[in-house]
Amino acid sequence: HKIVCVDDESEITEALSATIEKLGYASLRASDPAEVEPILRAHGSSVILVISDYDMPGMNGFELRKSLIEEWKDVPFAILSGHVTREMALSAVNAKICAFIEKPFDDADI
Repeated sequence: HKIVCVDDESEITEALSATIEKLGYASLRASDPAEVEPILRAHGSSVILVISDYDMPGMNGFELRKSLIEEWKDVPFAILSGHVTREMALSAVNAKICAFIEKPFDDADI
């Protein structure tokens, strides 16, 4: 089983990947939201979760989820963010966001 980590900061994806691998899952990294769809196409049925940073250049985590939801709605999608607003929490329901993970994250959060 694989978990996709999306963040424009490589230190974050490295830390997230290390935690995921400690938990016994394979980690796939993307530094750009545009890389996620090709990853899902290549690894489709083995991807069990996408964890995406909220604030990235060009596209935020919600926009990424919306771009993937049609074809990949069955893959759970979590947002990694340093600040979650009430509006974000409400929007998460419509975007089918399964969880928010606070940044910086604790291994137990994953």
